[in-house]
Amino acid sequence: MNNVFDIFNSRSLIPPGFKKALCEKNVTPTENFINNAIDYISQLRFFDGELLINSKRKTGFLGLIISLKSALALYNDLIMDQKNLLYLPLYKVSRDHLDLMFSSLRAKRGWNNNPTSWQFTAVYKRLLVRAEIRDGGLGNCIALDSIRF
Repeated sequence: MNNVFDIFNSRSLIPPGFKKALCEKNVTPTENFINNAIDYISQLRFFDGELLINSKRKTGFLGLIISLKSALALYNDLIMDQKNLLYLPLYKVSRDHLDLMFSSLRAKRGWNNNPTSWQFTAVYKRLLVRAEIRDGGLGNCIALDSIRF
């Protein structure tokens, strides 16, 4: 499972192993690993024999399987088919950036969790004019790189 999360946290071509972003050189072993991980997660069972992905506690495991399949589909679409990218750093498509943006939005409105559409638009325009999203300090994640529009 550690390697699965290393794949999702890949950022560049420099790190070794599964921490390396998906590229032409490592896609075959990574794809094999992902397929094995999907098979493994799909076969997890409770003590009574019920498959985990068929139980009431399936959400996280199905989400992990879908994310793994989506990572391969993104690679195939963006790199193999369209040839838009040389490599795919999966960290860049993680939810962290969205969490940081909403943390910045909440910080501008006094941590209002339920802004009106007018308030949201005003805050969003202020962030766009500033052209940079900064961490509000109390979000769900830590900024590891700067985000510019």
